[in-house]
Amino acid sequence: MSRVVVTGATGTIGGKTARKLLDAGADIRLGVRDTSRVAEPIAAGAEAVELDFEKPETFAAAFEGVTRRGRAAVGCPRLRCIQPPALRAP
Repeated sequence: MSRVVVTGATGTIGGKTARKLLDAGADIRLGVRDTSRVAEPIAAGAEAVELDFEKPETFAAAFEGVTRRGRAAVGCPRLRCIQPPALRAP
């Protein structure tokens, strides 16, 4: 099964996206700026890791082993440039 990163998982859309993926049995990683803000029900079924678009040093760990990503964070123009090559559109 593919591992998916959901960014913005502490927000309304990202949280709902993460919950839907978990309910469907997906293997997800929550990429968030502050892991302590992840809702308890979501955190129980997913790995939460720091992913801050202003801190490039957080990118490698957040995307390690990931084959898909879901973008629920808005206002992240740098997202395209930090995607691992396997996730980039042709």
